[in-house]
Amino acid sequence: MGLDQLITSVGAWPHKRTTWEYVESIGQHEATAYWQSTPAWCMDAEGSELVSAIQNYLQVDRAEYVVDALAMKAKELPSDLLLRIIDQFATRIAANPEILRSQSLGFDIKQLFAELQRRTDLPLTEVAGREYQFLPILREEFTEDGKVSLTLDRYMAEDPRFFVRILCDVYRPAQTEEDDVPISDEAKARANLGWRLLEGFKEIPGTSGDVVDVERLRAWVAEVRRLAAEAGRLKVAEHRIGNVLGRSGPDPADNLWPRREIRDCIEDWQSKEIEHGIFLGKLNTRGGTQRGAYEGGDQERVIAASYRDDASKLAPWPRTRALVQSLAAYFDSEGRREDVRARQAQLRDR
Repeated sequence: MGLDQLITSVGAWPHKRTTWEYVESIGQHEATAYWQSTPAWCMDAEGSELVSAIQNYLQVDRAEYVVDALAMKAKELPSDLLLRIIDQFATRIAANPEILRSQSLGFDIKQLFAELQRRTDLPLTEVAGREYQFLPILREEFTEDGKVSLTLDRYMAEDPRFFVRILCDVYRPAQTEEDDVPISDEAKARANLGWRLLEGFKEIPGTSGDVVDVERLRAWVAEVRRLAAEAGRLKVAEHRIGNVLGRSGPDPADNLWPRREIRDCIEDWQSKEIEHGIFLGKLNTRGGTQRGAYEGGDQERVIAASYRDDASKLAPWPRTRALVQSLAAYFDSEGRREDVRARQAQLRDR
């Protein structure tokens, strides 16, 4: 019986250990051909048998078949095997980007990373580094409350040096003689990845559950500012720090925004750049709006009134109070703009 005929015949058998052992008993060449040609979807295996099958697929460089068919079984796999699958999948994509044309592979690789995020037996860097490779896929979808949360976010919130490294990938130094120097394709790719990462970063440094360790937050910000100043990127660093803090929720004790730990830091830092970043970060949490054609700015006036009420309760934090008042003024202005748009729409529709 020829090799092709053998593989076709055995391919109709149950995809389980007894079949694999039979093929292996014929010879290594036949076993390799079997794993190269047999789809993973019909596999009936679990536990050590499942691990053995995946190892055989990886042995013949078929990581994409494992990701496609077996991602839903990620919980059953040891962490080192999950990492090996992801690493080979990245290599396979680099060699043949057409692999990603499969509509399901993006969803499947997210399942593997979601499982890795739940593991406690791996260093943070092991998962974060691999997430960075797949960032365009992992950041392409939104959750109800914003960007998908990644281990990378936690890593940036714990490692100021990594955060500044990403800033350096995205932004040029404030004072540079290289503005007219062409940017390499590699630098452009790093900048694109870094931008995606920064735009989705909303993890408040020092946070554990609902508690913010203000000393850890202060230490992280201080180190980011120091490193960024050395790299000529202090201004953008402070904007980005503020942007993250602006996305925080209200204080659990008094229900005022921002939470008390951030208010205290605002008063101590006295940084207009951070405060401007907080202002913009807070605006970005609003999202889209819906309104009637002639409604005008009623929605904005309600928001402005709420901010003014909050500001009246923030006297112990004067810089924070001024920041919240500026948000009220912004929404007052937006309300007037919406009034004008509504009047213009009424005139057009007469």
